[in-house]
Amino acid sequence: MTSAFDNTFKVTSGSSENATLNKKCYELIIEIHKHVDFDSIPLKHIANRLGVTLSTAKSLAKRDIEVFNAFELETFLERIVKHK
Repeated sequence: MTSAFDNTFKVTSGSSENATLNKKCYELIIEIHKHVDFDSIPLKHIANRLGVTLSTAKSLAKRDIEVFNAFELETFLERIVKHK
C-alpha cells in the first residue's frame, strides 16, 4: 500500500534507518486501527484490554507514532489479536 506518508519519510527522517522504523510503526498503527474501532469503543475499555494507561490509548487513537516504538506497537497488536 502506498500512501502520502511514504513521501513524508524522505523529507522528515534523518536516515534511511529512521525512515524504515517510522514506516514500520505507521504500518503497525494502521493494522491496530483495522482491529479496533476507536470511535465506537470507549478509550477506557481499550486501555484496560491492552493493559495500558488512558493516555497511551489516546495516543493510539490519534495515530501518534512518535510516542511508540515498533516493539510496543507489535505488543499491542498481539494483545488485540489474542483477545478477538
